[in-house]
Amino acid sequence: MADPEYDAWLSWVPWSPPPDAGPLPAAAPPAPLMTLYQLAAYLNIAPVTLYRHVKRGLIPHLRVGGVHRFRREEIEAWLREQAGG
Repeated sequence: MADPEYDAWLSWVPWSPPPDAGPLPAAAPPAPLMTLYQLAAYLNIAPVTLYRHVKRGLIPHLRVGGVHRFRREEIEAWLREQAGG
């Protein structure tokens, strides 16, 4: 059974971009601040290990709204320093 209201609604819903829409936008650049979990994944370490480093003051961080955040540039500089270069 066809439902005229549903068929009218379906004709209105855009299922795909129009052919003249152009290419999809490029991916967004990486965020300048990372969460503890994002940085732990980036460094391939457990979040609890990273949290211990933060508590001991071994890794550069800041607090935003009561939670730890990490500046990508500072982390990359810190990694270079840790590598000896």
